[in-house]
Amino acid sequence: MVDQTTVEQHHANGAETPPQAVARSSMEFLHDLITLGELQAKLLLLDAQEGLTRLAIWAGVLAVGALLALACFPVCLAVIALWIAELGGLSTAQAFTISLLLGLIVAAAMIGAGIYTIRSRATFLQRSWTEWRQNVRWVKETLRRLSSSGPRNRFPGAPR
Repeated sequence: MVDQTTVEQHHANGAETPPQAVARSSMEFLHDLITLGELQAKLLLLDAQEGLTRLAIWAGVLAVGALLALACFPVCLAVIALWIAELGGLSTAQAFTISLLLGLIVAAAMIGAGIYTIRSRATFLQRSWTEWRQNVRWVKETLRRLSSSGPRNRFPGAPR
């Protein structure tokens, strides 16, 4: 109304009013939250680059091993089968069957080693996940602390 006087809250000691303190705390929290988001994104990119580089090397090793196995196996298995037939006195069919089983065992071992190595090194985002969980925990604790300590609790001299 026109005839009413406005009441301004001034503190003699120059302290900020509770609304100013809440606004300042909220802005500081938002600034910290944005900074954490930026740092989290940078860490994620760094982890992804490092992890993909390590995985790419082992994926290449796996591919080269598979290609070499495919290229060398027919000749190698034929030679082994002929040796088995010659030295063991077996028929050619029996010798080639033994050679085929031996080749399949070696191929399975190579593929298994490649898959195991890739899986064991696939934890390349571990730092990002750990940091993300810590950041979420910090945000929750900060929000809980800000909500439980209102202006009345933080500024004992402020009017109620």
